[in-house]
Amino acid sequence: MTRFYVTAPNPRPVIHLPIAFLWRAGQNVDTDGDCDHPLSRDWTDLYIKNREPPDEPPVDVSPLQSSPLILTVESQSASLATRLAYFLAVSVQGEVSRKPDGGFASPDTLLSELGNFDVDAAMRRVAESPYLQATRKDGSPLG
Repeated sequence: MTRFYVTAPNPRPVIHLPIAFLWRAGQNVDTDGDCDHPLSRDWTDLYIKNREPPDEPPVDVSPLQSSPLILTVESQSASLATRLAYFLAVSVQGEVSRKPDGGFASPDTLLSELGNFDVDAAMRRVAESPYLQATRKDGSPLG
């Protein structure tokens, strides 16, 4: 199991954005978590399982502590855990660590561990997502 810890000083990205980052917008995935609305940015639990290919392990996010918020990102797939930890830390302007009790650093420290993954293309997918600036129907920001 590969595990990272991410400080989360700001709201999380809507759940569509990690999916777009990891694979592509509209990827066939199974998700679960604690968001009260598909566009919520207050979630602290998230499960994502790619259905294509079905043998790819899931990646999970769960709270290690709530104040300050530190999220645990883990997966049997080192590449998925690393990529999601990087994306979450960048998205929330947080930091990453391999230890729950400190040693937090810039998410850029994970770039060399992302493997054969085009971070620029993944960030473009996120930037092009209609969910990037999503709001409730009445125009109020989601929190």
